[in-house]
Amino acid sequence: MMQMIDAGVPSTAWKHESVMASGHENLEQLERMHGATTKLTIPARTPIPRRLAYRLGPWEVTFQWAIDANQCWIQNRSGSAIDYMLCDPERRHFLYYHSLQPGLPQLIDIPTDLAQGLLFLAIADPV
Repeated sequence: MMQMIDAGVPSTAWKHESVMASGHENLEQLERMHGATTKLTIPARTPIPRRLAYRLGPWEVTFQWAIDANQCWIQNRSGSAIDYMLCDPERRHFLYYHSLQPGLPQLIDIPTDLAQGLLFLAIADPV
């Protein structure tokens, strides 16, 4: 893997889910987030290393990823924790991170079946 950010916190805090099903609590959580979030479509694979900065109100997150890896980095550059998901709505697969603290980059291991097309980023709006 091409490392684009210095070593960060490993992805052990990620909740990896393979398939969402009707009535599943995480599907309900995603639906709630969809109703109150701004979503961003990002390419799951790119021909060159890329960086993406995204701002929603007071929150800012930065992604870095490359085509040759099933991994990318995310860094919360906000002043407070955020809840967000990366999801493939067609396959109904997702990764969910509750309360990502600001600071060090997080390494995300993206399952191969999740990263074949486009992923959506959903960030929970402040209440």
